[in-house]
Amino acid sequence: MLFSTGTFSSDAQHSFPGADNTNSEWTVSDLNVTRKFNEFRDDAIKNSHKYGNLDQSFHQLLAMSSIFFIQRRNFYNNIPEHIMDPQIQQNTRTALLDELNFRRALQPRDHGAIKAILTEYRDGIKDILDVRIGLLTMAKSKPEPERNVLLAIEGLIPTLKDLDLPCLSSENHLTAGYIHPVIQHLFAHNLSHFAQCANILPRFECADKRPDYFVQKFEHYQYASTFCFGEIKLDTANDMSCMNDFYRLALFAKTEMDTSHLNAVICFQTIGLSTTFYIMTRKPNMLVFVELVTIVLPSNKPSILSILGYLDDLHSLATLHMSLERTRQVPLKYPTLPFDYVQSNIKTLPRKRRMSHGAIASTSKH
Repeated sequence: MLFSTGTFSSDAQHSFPGADNTNSEWTVSDLNVTRKFNEFRDDAIKNSHKYGNLDQSFHQLLAMSSIFFIQRRNFYNNIPEHIMDPQIQQNTRTALLDELNFRRALQPRDHGAIKAILTEYRDGIKDILDVRIGLLTMAKSKPEPERNVLLAIEGLIPTLKDLDLPCLSSENHLTAGYIHPVIQHLFAHNLSHFAQCANILPRFECADKRPDYFVQKFEHYQYASTFCFGEIKLDTANDMSCMNDFYRLALFAKTEMDTSHLNAVICFQTIGLSTTFYIMTRKPNMLVFVELVTIVLPSNKPSILSILGYLDDLHSLATLHMSLERTRQVPLKYPTLPFDYVQSNIKTLPRKRRMSHGAIASTSKH
């Protein structure tokens, strides 16, 4: 079976249903993005035998599931230029981020106050308890999402020591010490939100069917939906493993949007101390999966001030998650190209011909 949720066999791929052009269409600067994506998607399905290589065909593989992936670095020519050149992709990403009202800025006064507190910690003027109390006191006087940002930074403090520690040696250390404190406070400070490491839960019997991390929403004390998925790897992970994680993230988000009727889902991919965030949202006849920002966490106490360069990004993410909700109408569902199909068709290219997984998620490495 080639497609699931709509069940199309490989023999029937040419009869794969086209997008319903009678519905509304998404236009950006007079360009009909819906029609352009339909053209790309139909070509990918028609020539699916050419796109078994996840290393360089992740745009096509996602398009077969009606997912339009837009990354920040878009000059890799993954999408044929006659369909959508890099500048059009960039304009589309910019327009979508504007629609989401994503770019937010922390108040300069708050930025200065955080810098002063962290500088005193770095320089040994105040001890760890006083620094944490200072951040918590400041957070107590702020509403969400500013409070979330302050709590995320405070959550990192116990991990950031001035010690000659070895490099991160395990995903568990990376998750527990760095990722969980930040994500939990950014997205799960609300009493109805719950963040946890998913790869330790026994109900996920198959590793391919669970993410490393997720954030769930509860209503009336009962599980309602999962609005954030994450995959976490050390920076020593190989390219193919990171590619697989990225593809799975897209499928997790798509499945959750179909199941819970969400207007959007946030995803993140962590490689080492660098985390790239994405959002999947709905547009006419497609799902759009767009890269948001990359945040590199400090590794120790001496480097703690590096987090100041990401305060606006953290604020933007905390604000964005507050806009996620169920849609009022039952949305269209699109057939999905299963992860098993991609796994069975992996053909890794020689390194000199392979696009770095930095093209997807580790802008951290650049």
